[in-house]
Amino acid sequence: MIEFNEAGFMKNPDEWDEIIMHTIANREGIRLSAEMVDLVLSCREQYELNQTVPPLREFSKLHGGDRIGTHLNKLFNGAPMKKIAMLGGLPQPTGCV
Repeated sequence: MIEFNEAGFMKNPDEWDEIIMHTIANREGIRLSAEMVDLVLSCREQYELNQTVPPLREFSKLHGGDRIGTHLNKLFNGAPMKKIAMLGGLPQPTGCV
């Protein structure tokens, strides 16, 4: 059984798969688009490389956005890195989310 912490983040990122991503999206009331799924997968790749959820500024720039993540904020209706990390089964990010 998949375990989540009190904030709704998975305790073990290795148990994640895309079915779990869609389950979390439903739980959080998020309608996933193909672009959102691509961003979640990209964040998981960045996490694999650096063992940390990337800050909003870096992640936005990586995807052609501005340093304040305007597009990501609109796409995820605020707190994009928190939502991306949660959907990706990653730890809760700190700092700008």
